[in-house]
Amino acid sequence: MNSIILKKILSALYVTIRESKSKSYLNPFFIWILYNGTRLSLILRVDQFNGKEYQDKQLMLIKNLINWFHFLTPINSIEIDQFLSLIVILIAIVHWLSSLITLFSYNQIRFFNQFQNQYFTYLQMLYLCPSFSYIHQLIYQNDDKIIVTLCSVPIILNYSIFTYIQRNYLLPSNNPFTKRYRPYNYLVNMTEIIALVIFPYFDEMFQSIILLIQFLIQLSDAILNQPFSQQMNLNYCISSSILFYCSLFKCVSIYWTETQFMFICLIFIPFLTVITKKVLKQIYEQNLDNQDLNKQLIIQIIDEFHQKNNNFLRVKILYILKTRHQILNNKNLKSDQQFNDYIFTMFNRFIESLAQQEKYLDEDLHTYKIMFLYQTYDKQNLAYIQIKQFQIYKEFQTIYFSILEFFCLEKIQNSIKNSIHQNYGRLELQQIKQSQILQEKCQPLIIQILEQKLKYWDQLLNGYENIEQLSDVSIHLSEKVVNLKNIVFKELNIQIFTLSKQLLKLNLLDLRLLSQIFATVLNDFHITLQIEQRIEELLNLERNIQSRNIQNIALLNDDVIIIPVSMIKNQGQILSKNKQKLFKFFKFRNDESFQQISHINTIVPQYLQKQHDKFLNNFLQTGESSLFINSQDVYPIYNSGFSFSATLQLISSYDKMDDYILSAVLKKSTENYDFILFDESGKILGITESIHQLLLFNSKEPIENDFNNYILKSYIYFWFKDILLLINDQQEAFSAQQTSQQNLNIVTTIIQPITNLQQLIQDHEIFRKQHFLTQTNTMKTEQDAQTDQKQQIKITCFEQNYVTQTSEYINQQQLKSHQNSVYFQVVFNVNFQRMQNCHPIFLLSINDYFQKEQKYTGSQSGLSSFQKTKTQLEMKSESQIQSEYNLDELNQEFLINQTIINKLLIRHEVGLSDLREIDQKDEDIHIQNIIDRDQKESNLISPRSNREILIQKGIIEEDSDYIKGNESNVIKSSSQKDIKENIQQAIIQEQNVDFAHEKQSKSSATSDKTQNSIYNLMRKLQYTQQFQTSIINAIFITNILTIFLIILVSVELSIVRNYTNQLEYSIPLVRIPQRFNRLFCTFITIGQLELQSKLLNQSYGIYYEYRIQNESASKQIEIQNLMTEILNEFSFMEKQNQLPMMEIRIINEYIYQLQNVSMIQFNSLVNEYSDQLNELLQNIDLSNEEIKRVQILLQFLKGNLIKELDLTISIVNQIESNFYDLIELNQIGQVIFLIIILLTVAFLLIIQFKQWLQPYKYMQTILLLIGKISERDIEFSGSRLHLLLEKLNHNHSAWKNINYFRDFFWQSKKSTSYLTLRIQSSEKSKNKNNSKNQQQKTKQTSRIQETSFSIKNIQIILILLCVLLSCYAISAFIIMKTNMDNSHPEFKIAMDFVKFKQDLDGVMIICQLLKNQQILIDQTMVSGIFKMNPELSTRDKYFKTLYSELLTSFSPLIIEMDKIYSTIYNNVIESRKISKENKELLLNLYEKDLCEIIPNILPFCAYENGKFIYFPTFPTPNLILNNKQIYKYGINGIYQQIVSIFNTHYSLEQNGIKDSDLKNIGLFLQSQEYVQIILPYFFDLSYAILQFYYTIIQAALDILENDYQMVLQFYILAGIGCIIILYIVILIRAITLQNKVRLIRQTLIVIPHESLQDQSILNSIRKIDRIL
Repeated sequence: MNSIILKKILSALYVTIRESKSKSYLNPFFIWILYNGTRLSLILRVDQFNGKEYQDKQLMLIKNLINWFHFLTPINSIEIDQFLSLIVILIAIVHWLSSLITLFSYNQIRFFNQFQNQYFTYLQMLYLCPSFSYIHQLIYQNDDKIIVTLCSVPIILNYSIFTYIQRNYLLPSNNPFTKRYRPYNYLVNMTEIIALVIFPYFDEMFQSIILLIQFLIQLSDAILNQPFSQQMNLNYCISSSILFYCSLFKCVSIYWTETQFMFICLIFIPFLTVITKKVLKQIYEQNLDNQDLNKQLIIQIIDEFHQKNNNFLRVKILYILKTRHQILNNKNLKSDQQFNDYIFTMFNRFIESLAQQEKYLDEDLHTYKIMFLYQTYDKQNLAYIQIKQFQIYKEFQTIYFSILEFFCLEKIQNSIKNSIHQNYGRLELQQIKQSQILQEKCQPLIIQILEQKLKYWDQLLNGYENIEQLSDVSIHLSEKVVNLKNIVFKELNIQIFTLSKQLLKLNLLDLRLLSQIFATVLNDFHITLQIEQRIEELLNLERNIQSRNIQNIALLNDDVIIIPVSMIKNQGQILSKNKQKLFKFFKFRNDESFQQISHINTIVPQYLQKQHDKFLNNFLQTGESSLFINSQDVYPIYNSGFSFSATLQLISSYDKMDDYILSAVLKKSTENYDFILFDESGKILGITESIHQLLLFNSKEPIENDFNNYILKSYIYFWFKDILLLINDQQEAFSAQQTSQQNLNIVTTIIQPITNLQQLIQDHEIFRKQHFLTQTNTMKTEQDAQTDQKQQIKITCFEQNYVTQTSEYINQQQLKSHQNSVYFQVVFNVNFQRMQNCHPIFLLSINDYFQKEQKYTGSQSGLSSFQKTKTQLEMKSESQIQSEYNLDELNQEFLINQTIINKLLIRHEVGLSDLREIDQKDEDIHIQNIIDRDQKESNLISPRSNREILIQKGIIEEDSDYIKGNESNVIKSSSQKDIKENIQQAIIQEQNVDFAHEKQSKSSATSDKTQNSIYNLMRKLQYTQQFQTSIINAIFITNILTIFLIILVSVELSIVRNYTNQLEYSIPLVRIPQRFNRLFCTFITIGQLELQSKLLNQSYGIYYEYRIQNESASKQIEIQNLMTEILNEFSFMEKQNQLPMMEIRIINEYIYQLQNVSMIQFNSLVNEYSDQLNELLQNIDLSNEEIKRVQILLQFLKGNLIKELDLTISIVNQIESNFYDLIELNQIGQVIFLIIILLTVAFLLIIQFKQWLQPYKYMQTILLLIGKISERDIEFSGSRLHLLLEKLNHNHSAWKNINYFRDFFWQSKKSTSYLTLRIQSSEKSKNKNNSKNQQQKTKQTSRIQETSFSIKNIQIILILLCVLLSCYAISAFIIMKTNMDNSHPEFKIAMDFVKFKQDLDGVMIICQLLKNQQILIDQTMVSGIFKMNPELSTRDKYFKTLYSELLTSFSPLIIEMDKIYSTIYNNVIESRKISKENKELLLNLYEKDLCEIIPNILPFCAYENGKFIYFPTFPTPNLILNNKQIYKYGINGIYQQIVSIFNTHYSLEQNGIKDSDLKNIGLFLQSQEYVQIILPYFFDLSYAILQFYYTIIQAALDILENDYQMVLQFYILAGIGCIIILYIVILIRAITLQNKVRLIRQTLIVIPHESLQDQSILNSIRKIDRIL
């Protein structure tokens, strides 16, 4: 199955490509320039030459010019990000479009057809290389694998199809850019595509080698393989040479400069290319001089012959054909058609020269020959024969060959359809064959439907237990009816509502089939009447016309037969499925003789059998026959041995079989005459039955009807003694005529029957051997026969003296044998015919013959039979007509058109007993009577008045239980003249009736409208395709449900997105207060170090002096930026009073006061003080006043440190609280949406349930209506149908001789009787007891016990859909809640680490102040800065309070910090939602060497030879400052060392005790522990911890985003899945239910025509229509 689909897809693409026209192609020279330019750009890359930028301006100019061929030069000049990616995407769209068109077979659309044609024409030449050039540039710039893959896949796919499909088998080719097929083409094309795919993944040197190999393959392909036609292949060779030599020079250009490479290429490439072209031309000349005939030579001859403006080559080729291959006979070539004849001869001669087992091995050779025959030689039939021969003789063929068969078959079938369409209204043989095939296909199905109809009515009378049983039976019947309608209407291409116009194009077989279907199956008698009227029109037109062409009346009388014959597989075997027609046409006597018929020669006359085989073989060789166009008179034989005249024509059958079928169409001649066939020697070849009796007549013995085989051994001159002399006398006249037929003048002679024929034949043979003078035509050699075919055929081969001697001898023998004394005077003439222009025969036709004085007339004349029939009809009564069978002496039957006889009988019934009385009446009375008669005839189909009219006219009785059908009788007569006159009068009267009826219809058409209304209503119900309103409403409700769900889900997702954004915003928000705290502490540290250096002379070297200035400047910029963020982020919280007020100290040399301010106000003050402090710290040498100013500013910062720490901790706690409140609010919203979705789903599905009930009620109404049909109407229709089935089963060909309106619909009382009360009731039902009969009557009263449909399936479906959608909503809620619950530990980790970082910063700044604050207080008091400030002028007030605050806060911060830190590691390890990359980074920061992870942040990690690699401006530090070792164990190592320092040097402070040992403090401030850990914390170590902090914050953000994406994906994917399931279930249910409704509506055909008069049934039908 998949292979068939693939073949159809590729075949459609093949058709698209092959329909191309050469005028649409670009100039080949221009194409080859583009071909070279696009491939040279691969050699000269845009960006570099040998790994370096271009230096030579001339080479750059050439490179830019080459890259203009695919517009890379201008595109690269456009400096827009992602522009190249956009170009590649557009290219991918073009290639994907071609792939999709191929995949979905959209080639029939005009735009797509032209697109595919141009795409595959120029794919290899123009599109392939530029597409990959853009891909290469994208890979060089940005290796976007997704875009590269999306673009590469369709190119590779399309190029593979191109390689397989784009083969040039046309001779000569229409498409110059397609390749001649060779097996090596696959290798060349595949290497090219592989090279282009892997090209960008190598460096430039290997790229040049790849191109060198590829272009070498293409050059070898051009020289050795020669894939294109000659001129195109020369261009291909030139291009490949240029590319090959250029790539060769590029490979060795590493040893040259750019200028040298350019000039070497410009000099040597043209020279080498010319040499290569000369080599190829020399190869062509050598091939042409080859002595042996081969495939390549034939193809080259064709290519060179069809080159334009090259007369010299043509003369040379003609010379080769004449001298070397002895093919050319004429000196001058008159036309290209004659040259094609020679090519065809060359193909045949070459194939015949092969061994028998090798003839069909080369598929390529036969494909060339087939396409030559099909396209160039224009012999499509012969091409198709060659295809079938190759398929039979070779078991395996490639897919391409199957594609080729599809292509040829489709083109031939299209030409046949166009021919039938052009010959509109004419009977074509193909149309007749299709009609017969359609009838053979439909007739068994019609009989099955009719039989099932009878069973249906019978079961309806018996009753059903429930309505489902009746529904199943009705659907089963309707399916067959619909199948029949689809087959017929599709095959005949008709529409029911425009049928009256479409009837004009149908032949009689199609019309009769339609009439049978509409009358017997569909119960539509209005259309039946229209069809039968059209049939009568056709018969009236053809009744008096005699023609050799096939007419409708011949189809009606079975005078035409189509005999399909196998021509290749089983040559001569008859393949007819319906051999009953053969049995009847050739009049087989019994089945035994008929069973022997399997070969065509068994029904061919014996003298033609050998010659017939020659005809068949010659046809297979030429594929031509004049019988395809013109018919030929032939003389086949009946099974009895007697000959009859017919016409023969041939049609080909292009069926998808593994054989070639030729069908012979035989039509019996309309002019049946008596004749004798004989050959040129006078030997009798065939004879009709009456002449057979005449020649062997014996008055003493009865006439024998059996054929005497000795008659075929006798000679014509046994009876017609002078016949050969007459022929010899007319020899010159025959010879002068070039036509296939010539007549002698009518001759009268006397013949004597022969009784002892066998003895006469024996004596004659002895005489012949003694006196035979010349040879007969049968003794000639084959060579002589071939010569004679070119000469005029000699009519007879006997000399005149021999003829005279033979005549005398025959007379003597007849006198000796005492023949009977009966003599006949015979009037005859002789025709000479040449069958197929090579087989001469003579036809002696006898017109009249007399015995003594009594005249006998030939019995087979159609006119004589007609005259006899007329005479009998006029002389005999009606009852005699019905019982008459023998019309003449020879028992020949003649079938009178039944419609005319019916009309004649109708006129007798209405009072017109004699047709001739009509002419004697007044014209008005005459017309009125005809109108009355026609009204009565049309009223027969009126549903309201049919029964009344039948009762009124006495056709049926009111209480009649039986009805008798009007049988069609074969009317026979012996009087021909009178019957002809009567039928002519009947035709004239019918025309008058039509005229009168037309006048009447113009005046009043009310009755017709009443009659047609019910039929139009029934027709509408049966043929309408619209969906029922309730089903549409159910689908509409489903759409509303879907829209509601989409809206609700979209709103929920937007709210979840909003919550997620707020959560993602809240987590990084905690960084702002933490950053402020870090910057605040950093400025305190920097100020303390500056004061420590200036006041105490405790400097840490130029390194920290530089760092103080640098950090101060950078941190001031950072704090200014932070102020903007604080204003933006916390102003909203301040308005909602979520930010606490803080009490700060305002300190200067004069003032000390407490003031309540907000965080934003405090931050502004800090920004102002830090800015002033930064300005002071930027000076290298500070004056005393500046130092004092630093002390004042720093005292403000230190005085508010503890308040700042409390404020930031409070803000972080507030942000954390808001964060978890937001999560809770989000979950409440999700619950609300869940409830809304569940209620919406339940409500809409409940509404939808009511809509699904309506179709069941609708079907219930129809079935209950059917159940109301009266028993009498069922029996009446059943008996009529039963009679028809008996006719059809008894005679399978009787279907086309029945007038389905008159013979089936209208049945008179005299010819119809009821068959039975119950149709096909079994014998058991007749023998039931009385009680059972009573039960049966009760059941019939209510034929359907349970009248309601079961709707459990609808309930189950809707419940399952409700469960599905509910599970979808609940699952989404569970996923969101689970995700949020599972993410709580990660959020807690992030929040805890923020607090840890804040506590650590506070601890680190406090630990510094606790040590150096005491030393600096003494210097501050000595300087007297604050002597004017009472609070700061002594140690016991402010300074003591400040130290106490620091000491009080120190220990709790350490405890809280340590508590948080102890859980961080385990929480990170146990986390399931932190991504693998983030978790790995966190663990590495925690415990691995930080210098390996963040060396660019920590200065001493990359410090070598006194220089900082990442910080080159930093001065050289003291060795003691190098703290690289403390980073070795990560953040954990740093933290543990800090804790160790606290435990060692801050044990008193942790216990709340002041360390008053200033000496130890001084030593500690200069110790390695302080210098490497405490001092650089805010300079370097803090950033390492910040990296951990940022990572864990980002991990939390990723978790939130991943959770949302997971929910979004679930909603989308699961939602799409649920919607798909919902619509699949709903649509399948809707389609199934609608189909069931349509089938139930179709069951209305079982309502008998008589039941339509019932008012209740009419009202029910109208109700059904309204409900629909």
